[in-house]
Amino acid sequence: MVKKLNSMEIFTIGHSNHSIETFISLLEKHQIKAVADVRSHPYSRYLPHFNKYPLSEALSKVGMSYVFLGRELGGRPEDLNCYDLQGKALYEKIAATSLFATGIQRLIESLEKYTIALMCAEKDPITCHRTILVCKNLRQYDVEINHILPSGNLETHSQLEERLLAKFNKSNNQPIQLNLLETPSESQVKIDLEAAYKKQSNEIAYTVKKIRLFTIGFTKKTAQDFFEVLTSSGIKRVIDSRLNNSSQLAGFTKHKDLEYFLKKIGNIDYLHLRELAPTKELLNEYKKNGGNWEKYEQQFLKLMSDRQVEKKVSPELLNKSCLLCSEATAEYCHRRLVAEYLNRKLGNIEIHHL
Repeated sequence: MVKKLNSMEIFTIGHSNHSIETFISLLEKHQIKAVADVRSHPYSRYLPHFNKYPLSEALSKVGMSYVFLGRELGGRPEDLNCYDLQGKALYEKIAATSLFATGIQRLIESLEKYTIALMCAEKDPITCHRTILVCKNLRQYDVEINHILPSGNLETHSQLEERLLAKFNKSNNQPIQLNLLETPSESQVKIDLEAAYKKQSNEIAYTVKKIRLFTIGFTKKTAQDFFEVLTSSGIKRVIDSRLNNSSQLAGFTKHKDLEYFLKKIGNIDYLHLRELAPTKELLNEYKKNGGNWEKYEQQFLKLMSDRQVEKKVSPELLNKSCLLCSEATAEYCHRRLVAEYLNRKLGNIEIHHL
């Protein structure tokens, strides 16, 4: 295959179930110098050598660079506007975000210095957003796109697009015979490339089928109890809903310490969302009223409604996340109110109090 003069070149690869040695040999075969990880979450439950840090170290040892671009170019964005009401990611909306544009621009600029492979998990590029979302939007640039297959062979992007068209036009191999009163069925109408991309994105786009949202309070828990219950529950992110995340009640829950321990012990992300916390004035009034929970609950829910917090979190952000506060139980804690409020607004949320 002859490369076009003066054109940039980019590759894609799926880590699939490769060993790290096989994966690196595939990259070396095509002289890749940098891997751009476009997974929204750079971790693999069953193949830990493809977790972000072990992968970065392994690539560094053979002289390759690693960059995580999942936040910009991932198929599971945290922006709620990028999902439909059923929780399915919409590729056209992802591609229209400024974050996605920033990621594309970073790729284009880096291609002037490095031979880059976009990496995701899927073996076949046609079933992955790296192709149907990212590469589709790279076509407008003078970039030659090649997909590294498990065999080590290359599939050009033009060949992949031919395969994509053939998939949705396979009923068009035979001539259509209709009488004057018949209209062609959907399967008989030949579709163009853009329509084929659209159909494929609808098939493969990530859908949050059921949002599993957890809550936890750290009071009356040892550090061991706290971190063990989070890891055993499969939590991928702790969302701190406290107004003040520098609590003296438990040393391990101070912002920087907590963020460090979560990542080190359970590979769990940390996010502090003050929008989910009561105001200082509301807390003071609650104490002044002698702990009138019913009044506090009404005021707090109004605060959530005024803030429109349901528009500031996505299904992807909430799924397998855990709302953190200090109270030992959720009954008289605003974290329960937050979870129930979001369920009423977004629906399809399964709430678990740890």
